[in-house]
Amino acid sequence: VKGAKGLKVTQVVEDSPAATAGLRLNDEMTSFDGTPVESVEDFRRLLRRRSPGDEVEVVVYRDGRARTLTVALGR
Repeated sequence: VKGAKGLKVTQVVEDSPAATAGLRLNDEMTSFDGTPVESVEDFRRLLRRRSPGDEVEVVVYRDGRARTLTVALGR
């Protein structure tokens, strides 16, 4: 979707939970666990509310399409 506002993914560590879930470099994350994400601060605040091992749904835009990924959080 053109004009999606979110947090651009600038790094995905190989074999990390994000990589395993399918997150890719330059994806635009717009939602984390059902809550909109527009900044690094938003993401960090939401992440602090969760624990390692929790599974969360992350919505990203890639190639003009929304994709929902399930990420099992690591340490």
